Amino acid sequence: KNSQPIWFHCSSGEFEYARPVIREIKKRDPQQKILVTFYSPSFLKSILKEELVDHCYPLPTDTPSAVTSFINHFQPKKILFARTDLWPELLTQANKRKIPTCLFSRTEKKQGQNFWQSLFSPWLYKKLDHIFFASQKDLSNHLEIYKTPNHKMSVSGDTRYDQVIFKEKQSQNPITLMPTNFCLVLGSVWPEDLKQILKTCINLYNNKKIQLVIAPHEYNDDFKKIIKTYHDHLQFSSKDRNWNGDKILVIDEFGLLFDCYRSANLSFIGGSFKKNVHSVMEALACGSPVVVGPKNQNNREAQDFKVKFLGRNTPMVSEVKSEKSFQKVLTEVMALEVTRTEIKNNIIDELLFKAGASHDIADWALKPNSNS
Repeated sequence: KNSQPIWFHCSSGEFEYARPVIREIKKRDPQQKILVTFYSPSFLKSILKEELVDHCYPLPTDTPSAVTSFINHFQPKKILFARTDLWPELLTQANKRKIPTCLFSRTEKKQGQNFWQSLFSPWLYKKLDHIFFASQKDLSNHLEIYKTPNHKMSVSGDTRYDQVIFKEKQSQNPITLMPTNFCLVLGSVWPEDLKQILKTCINLYNNKKIQLVIAPHEYNDDFKKIIKTYHDHLQFSSKDRNWNGDKILVIDEFGLLFDCYRSANLSFIGGSFKKNVHSVMEALACGSPVVVGPKNQNNREAQDFKVKFLGRNTPMVSEVKSEKSFQKVLTEVMALEVTRTEIKNNIIDELLFKAGASHDIADWALKPNSNS
């Protein structure tokens, strides 16, 4: 009670945006208490495992009595919303009590808002003291949509870059991968992805051109049906954590994929032949070039790194629309006349250029009596 925490609110996966800011705050002021609330319980285990979080609760119901009781109990210094999840009563109460609020790592599209968003968003934004945008384009889009906002704005960048760079430096190594040839990792793949690319991958594996790691998004019956034909050539991570590339490694456990990207010469990120591509950022943070299918517009990093190049014509993130175009990109990357170390360093340098957002947001959070 009355611990005066800095309060972060995150809607499920947005906790990954908050982690590096929390880490920076605690680095500067270890005694500062951190409160995290969440809307979806899907990331509860992840939040509870974070030692830097002092208090963790579901977001109180957005009613005057519940929010008042919650704020009265903790007496927060400031409230930071990770990227999206704004609540009207919470913002109203914060305004009345002069508790500074900000929204960080915000992205803004010119189009795509539904009726309710277009109606209520301007009102919600006006109650914020500051918005930190992920890019200058996002800030420009915001100004074009909302014209004359009365809150302060700045471009800090995307805090997830800080998070994946930090994560890559951690030496967990729960699995030992020692490929002796070109290593292709298929990360978070769905059956729809495998139907497009697996035949090519198996042919190259059989001809000893590549060594192959497959990490399904869900290790379920649909996936088992697809791979049962190759059963004699498979090694499962749950049975053997040491892999030298002789067999196809199947990741049938959670928590190992990030470490697989560290050994990848190329990574295909799944979801991109189904509905939406999964995040490409972890593979990039490990210095791996990436391939995505045609459904990738949902992912900001995929778009940004399509225009960053390894060679003259080979982007760091390549889009493919068919098995034939996948073969072409794979051949191009295998033929690059640069070392794995040079490729990795080039990609990581681009990530480091985009890093640092957490410092600016921590500055705001720790600034005394700042509501601007």
